[in-house]
Amino acid sequence: MKDMEIINDFVDFLKHDGITYKEICQFLVTVSLKDHGFYCSVFAEIQKNGTVKVTASFGTEQKKIDAWQDMPIEAKTPVNDCLRENRIVWINTLPLYPQDYELLNSLPTDEYLKTLIALPIKDIGNPVGALALLSTQKLEIDKDLELLITNLANLSVMRFNTDSIHESLIKLVNDQKTPVDTALLSALTPRQRKIFKLMIEKKTNKEIAAQIGYSTSTIKQETISIYEILGLRGREDSYLFNEKQ
Repeated sequence: MKDMEIINDFVDFLKHDGITYKEICQFLVTVSLKDHGFYCSVFAEIQKNGTVKVTASFGTEQKKIDAWQDMPIEAKTPVNDCLRENRIVWINTLPLYPQDYELLNSLPTDEYLKTLIALPIKDIGNPVGALALLSTQKLEIDKDLELLITNLANLSVMRFNTDSIHESLIKLVNDQKTPVDTALLSALTPRQRKIFKLMIEKKTNKEIAAQIGYSTSTIKQETISIYEILGLRGREDSYLFNEKQ
């Protein structure tokens, strides 16, 4: 399957309601990346206490996941390195780890594991978590495969960030007296939801543009569309979301 077909199939999968991170892990290794020998995928996030926690996985025993759980971000692991250094870590000497990660050879792993790829998952350029993929094949570093995996990972987090922003907007509407019908929020595009959330936080168009990586004129046009969709007069209405009633 060609890379664009893989991405399009993945996008169609993400459109389904109620998808969990575990189901995404499963789809990645059983459908999207199956031709590369991937059998296990893991999502991990940095916790407030400075540890890295596995939030979803597919393809390996839970006891093996537990052995890697709640490690301090300072610990030398492929996932921690990709998060700290904002880079892809590609190891194809497994089941033995190279000298950089020699201490990890004491942790349980799969004998048929040949390659581990860990990459930061980004939203608007900022790492928000990590994806680790395990393969039974010895995969040499391949820029096309690297780009494919990166695109799939970032599409995953975009889906969940969109859901999260939508839910937070609905909560704001329900918690406070506002001029917006919650049903109208579904009519906003994912980008408009991000912009509207930042508007609620009283960010200026210039600040929003800098934060999400678009021009100020694009943000201005989007805010006009947001006002029309939600039936707002302008920022004086949107600011009501952040005012105590």
